Amino acid sequence: MSQARTPTGPSPITIVGCGPGSPEAITLAGLRAIEDAAVVVGAPRLLETFAPAGAAQVAVGTDVTAVLEAIARLLPGGKVVVLVTGDPGISSLARPVLQRFGRGACTVIPGISAIQAAFAGLALDWLDARLISAHGRTPTATPDELACHDKIAVLAGTPQAMQWTAHVASRLPHHEVYACSDLTLPAEKIESTSADALRRMPAVGRMIIIFVKKGLRP
Repeated sequence: MSQARTPTGPSPITIVGCGPGSPEAITLAGLRAIEDAAVVVGAPRLLETFAPAGAAQVAVGTDVTAVLEAIARLLPGGKVVVLVTGDPGISSLARPVLQRFGRGACTVIPGISAIQAAFAGLALDWLDARLISAHGRTPTATPDELACHDKIAVLAGTPQAMQWTAHVASRLPHHEVYACSDLTLPAEKIESTSADALRRMPAVGRMIIIFVKKGLRP
């Protein structure tokens, strides 16, 4: 069982939420944490955008175990910064890093999530929203279970996820549906959609589907 971090010095691993996509959406605290990194770990896009010159880089792919082994191997060389898209607390590499190295070895710097950006774009609060990840798996929640929620946010972006959200949309006639893609980027799009449109819509990696009970939007 991991122990709570004690104030004996900085953590050797810092996990930084980098926001939904735009370099302008990362926090100042996140940028400062990256500045003095000896090793930077993250998706190629994040490394290209944020990794400082001279830092060793570890590109994150589908093999999470290999990434964790690389972090363990490089830890003696200095501060390791793990870059994650959005916020570390929402479907990110933060969980396996914390499980492997323990809370005492890690500092987590929050970021703006794509879900936050989507609700901001719709001018809605999201305190009572049901959050569902459809990344890499089909959610177990049924339309009947979801019908009682006024707001639902789905992390989509794969063909399977788009088909699942289309099925849910067809069974929730009292909800408006919005497809939100490339949030905070120049190509950002937040558009009203339907079950039929979702079935035909191409899957993009940064896609959030929002369901809102009709009459709630200002």
